[in-house]
Amino acid sequence: MSTDGFNILLEADFESGFIIGGNGFNCLTWMDKMGSSNHAGTKGIPATPRAGAPVELVGLLYSCLKTFKELYDQKYYSFEGVTINSKTVKFSKWADKIKSSFEYWFYLEENPLN
Repeated sequence: MSTDGFNILLEADFESGFIIGGNGFNCLTWMDKMGSSNHAGTKGIPATPRAGAPVELVGLLYSCLKTFKELYDQKYYSFEGVTINSKTVKFSKWADKIKSSFEYWFYLEENPLN
């Protein structure tokens, strides 16, 4: 992998609620494949670069936020949210933002070119 593959900046995008980041030189999730063939010239080059907000990570984040909110409501967890860059965000509000953004960013029409 090139040096750029190790430069993975992740940040919270509170417009969508998603965690975004990565670049075309790294495998952003555990499901992505790094090329391994010297013969094909793919060694160290991501076969599936997915910079941005992979759907699996957005779904996992949503599930975690809902769980933390439930644990907080049941008094098993003492924090109602997180503070990021001096901004406090409640778990419930963050999950709601993801839910309202999800379909817009990930839904594809059956025939998008028509």
